[in-house]
Amino acid sequence: MKGNVIGFDPDTNTGMIAGEDGKRYDFVTAEWLGPGAPEPGDTAEFAPAGERATQIRPLDRAYVSPNFAQFYFSPRGRASRATILAQVFPAVLRHSGGPQGGGAGPR
Repeated sequence: MKGNVIGFDPDTNTGMIAGEDGKRYDFVTAEWLGPGAPEPGDTAEFAPAGERATQIRPLDRAYVSPNFAQFYFSPRGRASRATILAQVFPAVLRHSGGPQGGGAGPR
């Protein structure tokens, strides 16, 4: 059966998986057959045994493409806000006449 890890406590080495059947299954780290510790959101395949999940094998995470804002404006995206401000803001100032002059314009 497939499911998603909905919680994991490293102090007690226990966690919970929401199965695709709508039920929740407890598990212990000893049943986790993947590298590293389980994290909330991990997708896994497991064998239910009553209210316990056993033989838990993590599945590869599906790639979810970022939307426009996440791609262009996140620190890990194509351009950070600092990069955009450093390149676009001076160009806007040059085009508008810059910060000098102030006032309401010619009369």
